[in-house]
Amino acid sequence: MLGAFLIVFASGCFATVPFMAKSTYDEGANALGMLSARFAMSAILMVVLRLIFVRNTPWPRMRLLPDLLSLGFVGITICALTYFTAIRDIDTSLAIVIFYCNPVIVVLISWLLYKKKPSKSIVYALIFTMIGVGITTGEIGSGSSKAVVLVLISSLAYVFYALGCSRSLKHTDMFTGVTFVNIGAALGFNLVALVSPGSLQADYPDTTKGWLIIVALAIVGTVFPTSTFFMGLKRIGTNMTSIFTTSEPVFGIACGVLILNEQLSLNSVIGATFVIGSLLMLSIVESRSETVTAHQ
Repeated sequence: MLGAFLIVFASGCFATVPFMAKSTYDEGANALGMLSARFAMSAILMVVLRLIFVRNTPWPRMRLLPDLLSLGFVGITICALTYFTAIRDIDTSLAIVIFYCNPVIVVLISWLLYKKKPSKSIVYALIFTMIGVGITTGEIGSGSSKAVVLVLISSLAYVFYALGCSRSLKHTDMFTGVTFVNIGAALGFNLVALVSPGSLQADYPDTTKGWLIIVALAIVGTVFPTSTFFMGLKRIGTNMTSIFTTSEPVFGIACGVLILNEQLSLNSVIGATFVIGSLLMLSIVESRSETVTAHQ
């Protein structure tokens, strides 16, 4: 029960991030400014916590560091920057539904690269996901088509980030690995902010309230959920964790409606139901298949 609570708590914290991010926009920040400050703070806090709680654990081997840092430097930078730029133009609840089409991309990549043919249950779940995403995107006006593309790019980047994590994080303890991923993300965002390519420029909050929200983003939206997530993962394993993490889009949509006063139409509710139901189905199917494999 404690493990399940920790995973749901982490999911709830992650779900508050879009709400807090949009609040910084009202205080003069933009996506790049908010993200560069957030991850700089969170990286420092993660290093401090690592020195306190897992100080006796060996540091990663030098040849592993480039992999861990690049996951944040490239993966998180692209994924988060595109997503948080997009939610300036569309509701977070709609962005969440579109973002969670990434299981479709994972299955297609596994099928094409690893010849891993999906089961009928997975195919059905993916069909329902695409129906839900299709219904949801129908609710978005043509003026926000760029935002939809950015969310899809974010979802694709997340897939490759997740695949990279599954490979690299096996070679070190999770907390240390995630600490270096956060350091990589901090370096990535702040390098982009420093170089300011094209019209991409970092705008930081011009009020004390805005900076306090970024501090909350670093602590409540990054350090707390990351720490509690891996504490929960150790207690209940990956099978059950994947099921409980499906609560995150539910919390995210609830935050959009209750805190940001976003309006959900009937079509949006139907689309979200399709996508979240499909995520739960995929998690249960994956959990059962891993359990059968373990018994064999």
